Amino acid sequence: IENSQTAASILRAVTQALTRQARVDSHADEIEVNEILQESILVVGGRLKHFDVDKTFGELPKIAGRRSHIGQVFTNLLANACDAVAEKRDLANGTGKSFDGKIRVSTHGTLDGSEGVCIIVADSGMGVPENLRQKIFDAFFTTKPVGIGTGLGLSVCAEIIREHDGVMTVSSDEDLGGARFEVWLPSE
Repeated sequence: IENSQTAASILRAVTQALTRQARVDSHADEIEVNEILQESILVVGGRLKHFDVDKTFGELPKIAGRRSHIGQVFTNLLANACDAVAEKRDLANGTGKSFDGKIRVSTHGTLDGSEGVCIIVADSGMGVPENLRQKIFDAFFTTKPVGIGTGLGLSVCAEIIREHDGVMTVSSDEDLGGARFEVWLPSE
């Protein structure tokens, strides 16, 4: 009975998160970024559970934005991190080496002194080579094999962030060794 109650509770939380993220936002509202990020973690939870996930959420101001659009960005970044870590894990397993994939999600309230919110999704995957970082946000560009992915996810995410007067960048994460995506959104 206890397992059934736990499963029902998880299912209810995931259903609520999906419902909130699936709504069509006709206008910007005041939104809580950490809350939306937690919902995105729930949505991708089935894939995240295979990896060590470190979450560090800072205290953030509310921002003006479209909740479902911001949720789409976070869900995509988390899913891509899962894909990258799984790919590296599979390569390591093919050589007989063990690999414990890691994903770090963090938020804080400023970026280079600019008021707003900063969201970081970093992983221990293969990373994004420097020569591809300028192309990674272009429509139809993908680093995935043919038949997997459309190359639209990151371009749509970048467009959503631009529409919210924000910035999204990619670099290498010094600690984890994989990709590090940073999203900055201005506060009101």
